[in-house]
Amino acid sequence: MELETPEKFMGSNSPVVSADNSQDKKMEKSAHVIPQDASNGKDRQVNVSRASRKNIPDKESFQRINYLLQASQMIIAQSPRARSVPAYYCSLIHNIAQKSLIRLHPDVKRMMCRGCKCLLFPGINSQVTVKSKPMSQVFWTCFLCGTLRRLPSKRGYELWVQKPEALI
Repeated sequence: MELETPEKFMGSNSPVVSADNSQDKKMEKSAHVIPQDASNGKDRQVNVSRASRKNIPDKESFQRINYLLQASQMIIAQSPRARSVPAYYCSLIHNIAQKSLIRLHPDVKRMMCRGCKCLLFPGINSQVTVKSKPMSQVFWTCFLCGTLRRLPSKRGYELWVQKPEALI
C-alpha cells in the first residue's frame, strides 16, 4: 500500500505559471483513488478540494528545513573538511524548527550532534562504537566538539513514528 504524502494533494511544485486556466480548473476538484474499500472490496474515489490541498501549515518552513538538510548533506559528502557551513545550516534547521514549532523527525534528530548541531557522518566527522555489555548501546562521538551521544539499541525495537498506528 502506498502512503499518501502532502505532495499528492498539492499537485506539482513547478514554479512555471500557465497562461490558461484550464489546468487550474482541473485541479479545482480532483479525485484520488483509495484502494480496497473495506465494505465492498472495490477501489473508491475521494474528492479532495483545492482548499484542503493548500492548507498545509508552515509549508515554507518544511521546505526550508528540507533544503538546508539536503544542502548540508551534499556539502559534507563532497568536501569532508568543510565544517563551518554544514554546521551553520544545521543550526538554522534547529532554529527554524524551534521558531515555527515543528517537530523534527527522529531520524533527523539522531543525525545531528547535540553539542554543535552538525550532521554526523560516520568516519567523516564522527565515530560510531557499538558496545553490547551490559546493555547494547551505540555511541556516537562528534569529532568537531567531542560530544558523546549514547543511543540504546534493542533487537526488534522500532520507533513509534515507524509503527502503523502513527500514520494518520
